Amino acid sequence: MIRIKALLLFLLAATTHPVFAQQVHWQSIRDGSFIILSQAEDSLTIEWEDAWLSDANAEEVYLINSNGELAEKITIDQSNRSGQYKMKVSEKSSPYKLIIPGYSFRNYKISHGERTLSLFEPNKVHYSVDIPRQAVIFFKSPENSNVQFSGKYHSGARKITLKRLSDNFTVNLELQNYDDYQKFNSIELPSSNADEVWQVTFNSSGKVAFWLDGAENLFALSPTQLQSVNLPDAYTAVVLTDLTVGSSPDIGVALPYLTPPSNSHAMLDSLYIKSASFYSFVDVITQDPSRELEFRTLYDDKFNIKNNITLLAGTQRKAVLEANTEAFNALSLWAEDSTRLDHRANHYIAFADEPNLNFGSYEAFSSYFSAMLSHLKNTPNFSTSAIKVVVPASSRFLDGPFRPAAKSRLGIDWARCLLAEHNADIQAIAWHEWMTRNLYATRRYQDSIRAAADLVGLDSNGKPKKALLIDQTNISSGNSVSPYEQDTQYAALWWASVIINSSQDGLLEMLNWFHIADEIDHKKGLIAVSDKGQLQLKPVAKAHAFLTESWLKNVKKIENTSFEVEFYTVKTAATVS
Repeated sequence: MIRIKALLLFLLAATTHPVFAQQVHWQSIRDGSFIILSQAEDSLTIEWEDAWLSDANAEEVYLINSNGELAEKITIDQSNRSGQYKMKVSEKSSPYKLIIPGYSFRNYKISHGERTLSLFEPNKVHYSVDIPRQAVIFFKSPENSNVQFSGKYHSGARKITLKRLSDNFTVNLELQNYDDYQKFNSIELPSSNADEVWQVTFNSSGKVAFWLDGAENLFALSPTQLQSVNLPDAYTAVVLTDLTVGSSPDIGVALPYLTPPSNSHAMLDSLYIKSASFYSFVDVITQDPSRELEFRTLYDDKFNIKNNITLLAGTQRKAVLEANTEAFNALSLWAEDSTRLDHRANHYIAFADEPNLNFGSYEAFSSYFSAMLSHLKNTPNFSTSAIKVVVPASSRFLDGPFRPAAKSRLGIDWARCLLAEHNADIQAIAWHEWMTRNLYATRRYQDSIRAAADLVGLDSNGKPKKALLIDQTNISSGNSVSPYEQDTQYAALWWASVIINSSQDGLLEMLNWFHIADEIDHKKGLIAVSDKGQLQLKPVAKAHAFLTESWLKNVKKIENTSFEVEFYTVKTAATVS
């Protein structure tokens, strides 16, 4: 048994409508957590409506009771663009935690009786609400504290006004529109020898982010709602069984398109990288045929990374290639390099990077894929090599990519079509999982893996007939990253949770973090790079190293009563996230 004790202070941020005097309503929530404290039997109503691309994206909402158990889960499928669900809450199981995980494609409204207390914590940097007009909320700054109020422009308010209620002292926070997603605006509030309540107003409706540092990141509709909530002791029962459910995946990282400097080798060694993803830039390899062989050989020999995947692309992140002389020559050179490497390795090749996001249509990609596959099969020594063909290296798998008409671009659908056309020539299914930012939602990785296994089928040993690879994943896609996540223990917990959930059924072969080190426009590496080029492991890298060093070959079934605590058996101890 594990005993968990927590003290939470949350503040209410709701909109009460006079026509519904007995009801409290939150509106336009896109990403956030609530504490629901019921003083009697009550009904909690969750309503949702389309915000963007909801017809291509399923979602889940979680209600967790005071013992950390999943009390109820709302599963909203892709056909359910708008709807309503009612949950029963009671004093006995209060306080509850209600989680609306971001990135969300729907606007949520939460309603309950006036005797139920609902408490909200917004996300930092990412927008949590589509703020209504005339919204007024409140927060508390503790006595003798240095509190910083921050906000980020997301197409809504450009000015946030803070008024201290004790003396009407007022400050304004101007929100700038930064090209760099990580940047935001902040203001430090004057300290006081007593707790202070502040009123927050916005100069416009729309999407916005706002949060607190130096105090509980919590907001309320009225000063009277600023109350403390104590969670009772919670107990988690964990049982490790003797049942082996499958093999553990190789855990790795996306590695750079260069030979790493010698002063980085010790740091790379410390990460115990078991698998890798690379790019092969067609315009580079055709001009410098030996460049890729050098770093691929180093990773293969020195770092013993045998399980790897390469995505074809062009420099400047060019994702749409044509089946022309340059692409054919690049593919031939890559294949020639691969035949020189260890034949005991798996050298997977994807002909494009996230084609469901980038190509004009499935038909365009299918035509390109067929031409590239035909060329690869005719390269020298292909039939005796360790080269394996992957489809479709999609952006997300069960849900759609972030672009219009996403419903027709689901990774699983493109994979199904390609298998129907080229089943005998395809050895693996690969995809990239993005934007599952919330720790509670990382269990959805299991859903995509199980769906991929169902797609390819299982052999007599219960193993997928084709390898399943998540060769790129991170908390966010592109540069939409938050330093509160990427550079803190949050990323460590998130990555551990993703590894645990992705390994749960023993079906996945490869799981790679994207990517190894921070870049100027992508600050989401395992390694931070200073302005002077100095390297430092982030907290996520240390979690990665612990798990990969201690990794077991097989997955054992674990029974766990808690929704908030995750376990995985390793060589040294149980891992908790």
